[in-house]
Amino acid sequence: IGTITDKRKEEHQINTINFSHPILDNVFEKQVKNFQYPNVKRSYVSNFRKTSSILKFENQNAFIAESKVKKGKVYWIAAAINQANSNFKNSPLIVPIFYNFGKQSFTITALYYTIGKTNKIEVQTNLKKDNILQIKSSNIVHNKQYSFIPLQEASQNSVKLITEENPLQAGFYQIKKGEETLKNIAYNYNRLESNTHYANLKAQFKTYKNVNYTTSIKQTFEQISNTYKTVSVWKWFIGLAVLFWLLELLLIKFMKGS
Repeated sequence: IGTITDKRKEEHQINTINFSHPILDNVFEKQVKNFQYPNVKRSYVSNFRKTSSILKFENQNAFIAESKVKKGKVYWIAAAINQANSNFKNSPLIVPIFYNFGKQSFTITALYYTIGKTNKIEVQTNLKKDNILQIKSSNIVHNKQYSFIPLQEASQNSVKLITEENPLQAGFYQIKKGEETLKNIAYNYNRLESNTHYANLKAQFKTYKNVNYTTSIKQTFEQISNTYKTVSVWKWFIGLAVLFWLLELLLIKFMKGS
């Protein structure tokens, strides 16, 4: 990865943090300026290839750096961190940095990817200039096998596939390089689709004066019953019919008497 070029015997303060480095991702809520920086008494100067600094000394030499080597990474610490040489072990930086060393060194393959979201799938393979990878469904429907070509970013020993709109159906899929199957993956529908959210009726119909709201089923049925209550008038019709009949009898009797 390179060479160690010099040994420094003078004391140096570690006062530069690379907040944008993946190792420090989500470690700080904001960039810290007035921080009690650790120091070292003796350190080494290195000249490494493909290196990104995580922490730096005040002279801008790397204290902790990351170097990419083939499929892996090497983390270089430029000074001993024992108590005799440094107080770095007392710094709050040591916990997130060493924790993320281990976390990023162990990659767990996702059990499934979610349809409709941006998914990044890394495949260990070498692609020639005109070669591409494609994703095929494991199911054959009507003698056809669904397939699509995702967006892909090729590097020296791997290819990163990016899917978002495809596939449209959940199921098992294969990442194909020609006729060779490189990886089996699965896609599921977004589980948020099963969450039920009810509309706010008061906000929806706040301008309608003929809309009533209630939280009681019994009260609702009583209100409907009172609103559409049927008034029985058949007794009035019978009474009027009897009255008219009596009047008719009296008229007939009076006319016969005259």
